Amino acid sequence: MKSEFGNFFHINLSGFGLTLLVRRILGVGFLLFFLTSPINAFDLENLSSDEKTVFGELVKEYLLNNPEILLDVIERLQEQENEANLERDRGFIESFADEIFHDPNSWVGGNPEGEINLVEFIDYRCGYCRNSQQVIEDIIDTNSDLRLVVREFPILGEQSDISSRLAIAVFQLAGPEQYKMIHDFLLSLEGPVSEKVISEVAEMTSLDLQDLMDKMVDSSVMDVLDTNYQLAQALEINATPTFILGTKIIRGFLTSEEFQYELDQLETTTN
Repeated sequence: MKSEFGNFFHINLSGFGLTLLVRRILGVGFLLFFLTSPINAFDLENLSSDEKTVFGELVKEYLLNNPEILLDVIERLQEQENEANLERDRGFIESFADEIFHDPNSWVGGNPEGEINLVEFIDYRCGYCRNSQQVIEDIIDTNSDLRLVVREFPILGEQSDISSRLAIAVFQLAGPEQYKMIHDFLLSLEGPVSEKVISEVAEMTSLDLQDLMDKMVDSSVMDVLDTNYQLAQALEINATPTFILGTKIIRGFLTSEEFQYELDQLETTTN
């Protein structure tokens, strides 16, 4: 009885002709099957029906006897996909560099005059964003040339939206120093952002409570979020945390060691 594995490759390789996968397998050594015929007499593109059947059977037999070759093919395909994604992201960043790194409505930390740009798309209700907070602080402490830009990107529901509106309202009414304080506060907040929490934020920032609440629903706050949503869409960012470091988009949480490795790689390529 033929296995499903064998049938799959028989159907795909003999029923539909020479596929990209076969070409790559041939490149790894599959031509050994055909050393008995002159290479210039073996036309891969114009096999007869019988030849395709024989070819498919040989491919199936070879793969069943040497399944490890598929790991080589898959690994190479993954490498090519990663290279293509890096090139795509590099193109995105080059196209939107000014919008990414120099948004006047986003908070800038670290060294505002630093040569190395790190942008973080953040959602205050995201557990990985909360875990990233200390990581970011650590790499700023050990990399004096790092310029951090925070982009509010609430995507996890109503509480995320309220949190970002509150932070942006503080930024617009009280300035960057007060924003940083509330940014850290919201990342450590365990419960929901209630009226009591908003009142506490007003006290912490010496803002009038009604002014703060009015600002949270003001169009100027929504404009900031709309800008961030549009930028994220253009960059194909749909999760938090997402970082932009130099010309690379990093999707997901990194440890301090992993971040430092990325920074070292960036400095190596730019020097």
